Amino acid sequence: MKKVGHFLLELMVLIERFFSIFKKPDCKITGYDFVTALANIKDGDLLCCRTDYEFSNLFLPGWYEHIAVFYDGWVYEATTEQVRKVMFAEWMFKKDHVAILRPVKPFTNMKDGVWFLNQCLGDPYNYNFFAVNTTKSWFCSEYAYKFLCASIDGFAKTVELRLRYGHETVSPNDFRQAVESGKFNLIGEFK
Repeated sequence: MKKVGHFLLELMVLIERFFSIFKKPDCKITGYDFVTALANIKDGDLLCCRTDYEFSNLFLPGWYEHIAVFYDGWVYEATTEQVRKVMFAEWMFKKDHVAILRPVKPFTNMKDGVWFLNQCLGDPYNYNFFAVNTTKSWFCSEYAYKFLCASIDGFAKTVELRLRYGHETVSPNDFRQAVESGKFNLIGEFK
């Protein structure tokens, strides 16, 4: 199953690269959106996002297809290349839709969470979407989930892992839906 999942993701990346030779439309996030987001975002906030033209949207559960963590002007994220950090402005202007989420539970160990974010920089992408309990590779929602578990006492009970294909996992959309259940505050949504 792991090899099949890896093969399918590699195939998806090749198809996406092929379609990237065609001109991508300008992203929808505006300068006003960015300034508004910058005025309201705080360290530890999550950034759920969607880029309309990405091929992976067809395969990921829910409308939001990516999630990242904001800290000290940087966005920390697990991408198909590797875990990285990028300046907030550079990141935001490549997106079409962004939602800023803030956990309702207070941060109790932010220093531990930031240590985790930095320790993972350069780690490879986790092509096995069905296993949240990895420690050497990461997919975006797994990386954000582990950051919050390190930063907030008892966070693991806050967002329910969902059984998908026989494994417990979490998707970017699961975080966005946790706003409705009162586990996160929606700070801003830019579409």
